[in-house]
Amino acid sequence: MKLLLGNYAIMKTNKAPRRINYIIVTLCFFIMSCATKGTMQQRGAIDDIRIAFLREDYPSVIKQVELLPKCNINKKDYYRAYYYLALSYLKQGEFDTARYFLRRLKAKGSRVEFIDEVNIKLAESYFLEGKYKRALELYKSFVEQYPKSQFLPVVYFRVGKIYQKLGKFTEAKAKFAEIRRLFPLSFEAEQLDKTNIDEISFFSVQVGAFYDRDNAENLKTELEEKDYDVSILKTEKNGTNYFRVRVGSFTTSDEVQKYEKKLKEEGYRTIIYP
Repeated sequence: MKLLLGNYAIMKTNKAPRRINYIIVTLCFFIMSCATKGTMQQRGAIDDIRIAFLREDYPSVIKQVELLPKCNINKKDYYRAYYYLALSYLKQGEFDTARYFLRRLKAKGSRVEFIDEVNIKLAESYFLEGKYKRALELYKSFVEQYPKSQFLPVVYFRVGKIYQKLGKFTEAKAKFAEIRRLFPLSFEAEQLDKTNIDEISFFSVQVGAFYDRDNAENLKTELEEKDYDVSILKTEKNGTNYFRVRVGSFTTSDEVQKYEKKLKEEGYRTIIYP
């Protein structure tokens, strides 16, 4: 009897820790399940934001990112989400707002794995807004800070374009030549190979672009009858040929803007190149 009671006591004593162990294991599985579910939700949210951005649904990106602070999201994904937010504002032409978020990311420094992209987009915001001198400063600073960046061909190309916009055609040619020499296999070098080098030396006003060369020739004739100096430039994009009708070859921005205004007043749709 004593032996039985003793065994029973031992069994009771052993059951307690087993029950505790069971509860602990159950809790661990529950916590792991929640954490996994939370991680999957986070990843799903970031993927949704990325897909919306690739679809150019920028309002959706902005709306989705605004909901992220309510989620338990890791820093890496959080930074990437806010990068898509900044780019969405940039695509919509809201440059000040885009720069606000880009500067916040820049302030994080090396904690942001793609900090070089952030700096490029900050410079690009000024370029797209037409603030070329400020953009040039930031692009030059980028080259000094990231001399081995994979994005250097893009930066060099932008610098060349800025020199064109400022009417510094000699500097533009030199920068484009540098791209061909340093990055001969880059997309930018490929684009330059398709460019008429003479175009880099002056401003012009584009008044039309056509698939059909006959339409371009008709517009050229119409403008020549008004004593304009007109040329047709054949370009190719995604396998399609375009015939662009352009007026003049101006050496200063003041001169090209004068003619652009005159052509616009005559009813033509105008774009200044470069």
